[in-house]
Amino acid sequence: MRSFFLASVYLDLQQNSDALTLYRTLHPLFPHSDHILAQTATAHYNLRDFDEAEGLFEELLRSDPYRLEGFFHLTPFHMIRKSILLVWVTV
Repeated sequence: MRSFFLASVYLDLQQNSDALTLYRTLHPLFPHSDHILAQTATAHYNLRDFDEAEGLFEELLRSDPYRLEGFFHLTPFHMIRKSILLVWVTV
């Protein structure tokens, strides 16, 4: 429980690398935890590792399509990528 709490605090304090370290140690103990997956994706998003974050959010969406937590991060990915693709195609 202490590790879950510390990882959450690190994420809230934008100490995302420290949060990722803890979530990586928790993941083998709880391999099917959507919470750990969502928090890991959020940490990657905060670190601007958008490709990794998008992959994790999409995995989370496949795992639980009715989950709302964290998906406000996923929408900008699709909007940005569509606009980049649109600009690239029209140029």
